[in-house]
Amino acid sequence: MGLGHLLKSDKYMANVPQNKFSKWYNKWKVIAEFNGPSLDDIELDHRISKVIRLWTGRIPQAGKWKRTFEQGDFNKLKDLSKPGIIYRRSDRKSSNPGEHRIENAIITNEARIIFLASEYKFDPVVNAFPCAKDSGGRRKSNVEFDLLGILKANTDAVHPLICEIKAGKAGSKNPWYAAIENLRQLKLFIDNADNLEFIRKKRGDNKLKFGASVGIIIAEPDYYESPGQKLNSMKPTQKLLERLRKQCKDARVILAKWDKDSNRVDRVGGCDLQDAFRR
Repeated sequence: MGLGHLLKSDKYMANVPQNKFSKWYNKWKVIAEFNGPSLDDIELDHRISKVIRLWTGRIPQAGKWKRTFEQGDFNKLKDLSKPGIIYRRSDRKSSNPGEHRIENAIITNEARIIFLASEYKFDPVVNAFPCAKDSGGRRKSNVEFDLLGILKANTDAVHPLICEIKAGKAGSKNPWYAAIENLRQLKLFIDNADNLEFIRKKRGDNKLKFGASVGIIIAEPDYYESPGQKLNSMKPTQKLLERLRKQCKDARVILAKWDKDSNRVDRVGGCDLQDAFRR
């Protein structure tokens, strides 16, 4: 097969970033993935600097990646804008083990309330939230996060909470990867004002006021404690999130554990609560 045919093959093209947004999307993924049991200090500092540059830089291709009301993007997607539907995956009646089970447990809790350090009231808005679309019309660089919620934190405003859900030992990747993934989601969410309007419409409250948007990893305890990359990446992840807190506006991500018996979420690291929920 000649080179021209190879370049046109779907298999080849699927692995090649097609536009500036795809390339930007892929840079986060490259920083998030690492081989071996851990990251050494030199490599860690290099990767943290790259994350800071991505966070402080502009997202390419302006509004092409954004889902907007003007283009009807929120209404086109099944169950997304329907007020009464929060759990919108196809396994609604019997959720798959792992992350979907945790999402469903949080959403279907009778009062639909979990507590973060027993201080904050959390209400799920919708899961499987499609935050960005591939600006090239493909699906490879679509960005979806597991659960979108709002959190009341002792003010008249609510904070959008961008949740990345992880199971325990069997949870995908490691806390470092999850934090990078959540930061990318948070930046995309913040950069599109229509996301806040979506929450207002979904909640049926056009006067809803918003505080700072916050990212959070919600995982079973074993996700942070399992030997190997998961446990070894905790200190690098803490260092990353601390550097971001000091150097980057709005880059707020919390590491939290979920207890399946109490359906409670507690912080284990990352941004501290007082700092995370400031205006």
